[in-house]
Amino acid sequence: MTKLKNKLYQGVLFFGDVFLFVISVYLTYILRNQETYAPFLYIVGLFSPVLVFIVVAYFIATLYEVPPLTTTIARVKLITQLHVAALVFGITIFYIFPMDGFTPKVTLALQMGIYTILQIVWRVYSSHYIRTKKKTRALLIGEGADYVELKKAINENPHSSVVFVDHVEVSSSLLTTGT
Repeated sequence: MTKLKNKLYQGVLFFGDVFLFVISVYLTYILRNQETYAPFLYIVGLFSPVLVFIVVAYFIATLYEVPPLTTTIARVKLITQLHVAALVFGITIFYIFPMDGFTPKVTLALQMGIYTILQIVWRVYSSHYIRTKKKTRALLIGEGADYVELKKAINENPHSSVVFVDHVEVSSSLLTTGT
């Protein structure tokens, strides 16, 4: 069942990424040209090599896997680095192979800026949602007031991916019997 959930999670992330890319391209066109009508398929088609680069880069960087317990800052940094690389790739592609005489320096930079912001919000939210909904059950071993305080702090933290289901005191007979 976990394998199925992981595949579902990967699919949701992939389609969310594509959807946000299309939205960012459309928003960029509207902002850049001050028009509400845009030749939708034509514009998305122009930027599709950049989307393919991003998807491949995300797969290589394992951003389609269930997120580990990395910091949000590390995830944001990785996404930003990948988008800078995609921007450089896009500029290179548009200069080597201009499409209909179209070499969008500013448009591509604006689109990547919008897409990066949307992606960071999307990825941090989805990562947080997955991590906090699926908590790892753990056993806490210790003694004194410190371990009780630790158990309470971890169990009440909504950002924690661990929940202590039980505890054993070090001086407990469970640990000393049979020795």
